[in-house]
Amino acid sequence: MAGSIREVGAYGGPVGGEPGGSSGGPPLDPTVAARLQRSEAAARLDAFAASDPCGDGATNQLDHGRQCDTEINDAALFEKQPGDVDAVDSRDLQQGRLADCYLLAPLAAMAGTPEGCAFLRHAIVENKSADGHVVSYTVTLHELQHGRFGMARARDVPVTVDPRFVVGHAGLRLEGNHHEIWPLVVEKACAKYLGGYNQLDRARSPSDALALLTGRQPQYVSFDWPKRWVSPYSETTLKADLASGKLVILNSRSDIAGPTRAPEREAAHGLAPSHAYFVKAVEERDGKCFVRLGNVWPGAKPVVIPFDELTRWFSGVHLGSLR
Repeated sequence: MAGSIREVGAYGGPVGGEPGGSSGGPPLDPTVAARLQRSEAAARLDAFAASDPCGDGATNQLDHGRQCDTEINDAALFEKQPGDVDAVDSRDLQQGRLADCYLLAPLAAMAGTPEGCAFLRHAIVENKSADGHVVSYTVTLHELQHGRFGMARARDVPVTVDPRFVVGHAGLRLEGNHHEIWPLVVEKACAKYLGGYNQLDRARSPSDALALLTGRQPQYVSFDWPKRWVSPYSETTLKADLASGKLVILNSRSDIAGPTRAPEREAAHGLAPSHAYFVKAVEERDGKCFVRLGNVWPGAKPVVIPFDELTRWFSGVHLGSLR
């Protein structure tokens, strides 16, 4: 299972902080109460780490792959929760401490279409013991192999993971009767494929994640000059892409102001820098086109921005397909 999204992805675009890469995680709550809670949590963590239960006490480097994991009680692979149209829903994706919005945003886009929901259900299989208990999950990922003349062919890569999950990575929705875990299963499978959670935590391109998840060659359209002049991405094209079931991911620019600076935040519609958003819909208001964006941060509300501002706030669009 060795390798990386970078090596096998169809898009060979830039990653790791360059245009096209995404790494934005949820911001910290700045309130006094939240700071107090973080201080108390830090004290508990210091006391916990003093016994070095995970073998990390000798280093100051945060190792996402060696943090303690746990089994989840009342787990269900898929569950239709309040307000869901399907048991697989975009709101199931909850980004945690990992900078893997480049992976979770494409998953949320897939979970927002009937075809994507069916695709994900078939991609994840429960492995049960003789007495019917789930002992592991197998997720089918994909490698795009390029042959002569640039033709790409997908190879299925099954990845099996156990039912223990690292606390603080992809989160759980807590609205139903059970803990729905399919996002955690896929995240863990991708981490295993890449060589660990530390590899998953690197900023990467949503196009590479789309290739890994779907087995189809994605497309990237840059919003930077002169490319956006040579190959513009129009309202008509966006509407056609959504109507045909394509997965549309936007990368926010790294130089926009973060969510903690009020005047700039208002101008940027509350967008976070270097973050991947998925397009939910296109709306018409008084003859003007607006784009409704989804965000995988826990509790985040959809963002609606004018289409004619996309090139101002975003570096490009990543397009995936299941067909």
